[in-house]
Parts: sequence; structure tokens; C-alpha cells
Amino acid sequence: MISLQQIKLLVRQRDFSLSDYQVDATATMLLDDISNCRYDFSNYSRNVFTQQGKKRIIYAYPKFSCEDILCQYLKRQLDLTFGIKYASRSRIMNMLFNVLPIVKDLNDFVIVRIDFKSFFDSVLTKHVYDKYIKESSLKRSDKELFELYTNVFKYCYAGLCLSNGMTEIVCRDFDESIKAKLSQHGVFFYERYVDDIIIILNKYISKGLLLELMNETVKEIFGNSPVKLATSPDKFTYIAKRELSPNDIAIISFLGYEFSIKYLINDGESEFKFKFGITEKKRKNMAALWNEL
Repeated sequence: MISLQQIKLLVRQRDFSLSDYQVDATATMLLDDISNCRYDFSNYSRNVFTQQGKKRIIYAYPKFSCEDILCQYLKRQLDLTFGIKYASRSRIMNMLFNVLPIVKDLNDFVIVRIDFKSFFDSVLTKHVYDKYIKESSLKRSDKELFELYTNVFKYCYAGLCLSNGMTEIVCRDFDESIKAKLSQHGVFFYERYVDDIIIILNKYISKGLLLELMNETVKEIFGNSPVKLATSPDKFTYIAKRELSPNDIAIISFLGYEFSIKYLINDGESEFKFKFGITEKKRKNMAALWNEL
């Protein structure tokens, strides 16, 4: 079970402004409550936020509650046990900026951007627990806490600190499986940021076969979870070099940036030009932020 020293560390990380006395007092009280099982994972708040016209439900525990600290603790144990390393948006974009100039010189290429539909509201916590956590090297007491937690939350809802870790465990399997299936099509670049994926292949694959392989992999990896790929135009982009016509301009958006690919023919020679910039949506968000300041 969680120790006093671990609780102190978590309390300090939750609020660096606390004095040593406040940290000690809070941690001692929390340890007593936890040791006597005075916690209930159903004591959460459920708030609805509207962002850009879309409603999002965020689940959360009161700061410094037993449930809050236990979830922070379980997340640390999960990260350590499974060696979870969370993706860096800036690292991915830097890599992509370096790769794109090379792509235009490939004999063939396919660029795909895709994500999952309502991802955090569709990954079953029980699936993650049964397939990964139950047989892991986590301590039995930690597994018992996880089981209590999964009995309260059916899905890995947004706002809960355990959701990112639990979904990441499954997504790593998805990454490896889909890369293996696409290997014969030359996976030149593959990166995923949470549920947003970009793939660059140096061999042709049709849109139909690509989606077939990805949907097949979703079913294999996510089990009974109702996870689905988002295939609407603003969520899914497929660009194949051999399917572009002269003067075509293909546009792909990823993590707030927009990339355009223009196919030109000059003096009988084909040429591809790449440009990139911040998406209109991101520009509007930045403008709105400045107006509020």
C-alpha cells in the first residue's frame, strides 16, 4: 500500500506553495484515511464544459482528497511498471518538419492523418485492467485499487489522471501492430500524439485497404471497447502521390499545423512543393486569447 513518504511527495507535487508543516499534516491525515479505507472512487465531480461549440464532460476529484492522491499514486505506479513515456508535441512536429522535405523526392508516397472518434469515452477500463494490469508486476494491493476504480468508471474518461496512462498502454500495442501490418508498404514515418496519428509510407496503399487494416487492428487491440476511427473529412486525410493530378493542392492538418502539397509539372518534369503554417483554427484561438488579455 502507499507509504507516508509517497503521499508527502504527491502532496508536494500537487501544490509547491505548501509549507513543510502543511505537507506533513495533509499527508498524515491522508494516510490515516487510506489505511482505514475511508475512500470511495465514486466521490467524483462531473462538469460540462463547452469549447468551440462542443460540449465536453470532465470528471475530477477534489484536490488532496484520498481519491485524488490514490489516483496520482496509481498513475506513477502504472508509468513505472509499464515504462510509459508520453509523446511530446514539439518533438513530433520537429521530426515531421525534418522529414517532409525528403518525402517530396520519394518515388512514391502516401500520407495519412487519422484519429479515433470520442477516444477517451470509448476505451473500456475493464479491458485495460483485464488484458494488461491484472497480470502485470504491480503489487496486489495496487491491483485491488485498480479493480475498485474500474468498477466505478466504465471508460477512460477525460480529466481523470489515470486515463492517459491506461489508454497509452493499449495504444502502444496498436502502434506496433499497425506498423507491422503496414511494413510491406514501407512505413517511412509513424507518430501518434494521444489519439492523433500521422503516417507516411514510401509505397502505395489504397485508401480502402489502409482503412481495412486499421479497423481490423482496432478490433484486435481494443477488444470489446467501442473504439472507432474518425473518418470525417476534418479528421481523416489520405494523400497518395500517384493519385494527384497536375496543379492539385492537397492539404493535411496535424497538431495545429497545416501542410500543403502542390503537384506541378515544369518542362515535362514533375515537382512537389511543400508549405506549412499554423491552421486557421489555431490562429483564431490565438487571436481570441490575445483579445482576452
